Amino acid sequence: MNALIQRFRYRIRGFLHGPAFAVVSTLSLALGIGACAVTFSIFNAVLLRQLPYPKADRVVEVKQITPNGRRTNLCDVNFDAEVETAYE
Repeated sequence: MNALIQRFRYRIRGFLHGPAFAVVSTLSLALGIGACAVTFSIFNAVLLRQLPYPKADRVVEVKQITPNGRRTNLCDVNFDAEVETAYE
């Protein structure tokens, strides 16, 4: 324990002799921790957390395929028409 206290005192003296190094190292550590926190927050919100809907695992996305083969969003009018023709 005594050796640990001596090492800590030595580091403090080193920081006092070179304050620029102390400031740069502290800022780089703070930026690194902040970047990790932001990255995890985004990752958690987008990929890990469930959707705020009941039965969120059953939510689907419906697309429409145009005659030339492109996928587009399905508008309400087309959805109603396709549902009617599917059940006829």
